[in-house]
Amino acid sequence: MREQLDEYLARKDSVDKSGLFEADQLLEKWRLADQRINAYMTVGNYQAATQVALGSGEDDSTPAFDKLNNALNQGILESRKQLRQDILSARRVLSGTTVGGAMLSVGAAFAVALGIWPRMSEYR
Repeated sequence: MREQLDEYLARKDSVDKSGLFEADQLLEKWRLADQRINAYMTVGNYQAATQVALGSGEDDSTPAFDKLNNALNQGILESRKQLRQDILSARRVLSGTTVGGAMLSVGAAFAVALGIWPRMSEYR
């Protein structure tokens, strides 16, 4: 997850990243809580591990995960919003290509007819 987040943050074409910088810190906080849980479980202190996993303190796993999840969801929403804007912009830009393509086709057909006419008249 860290690799993907770092790769995304390094891209120049990605959307607003302000919430995702916080996600990087929250991911680290969540990993530290996971390490604490594993350390407690290694020594057999399951009650303390459960408290870290389910607790509501700032350094516990659940709040860190919830905040990380919210930050990632905000990033997804921003990406979706930017993608929709890009699609609408492309649609506006490309809306005239149908008419332009039709006009070019008619022009090309006219040019072909003008080019063939002198050759056809040679056969008379």
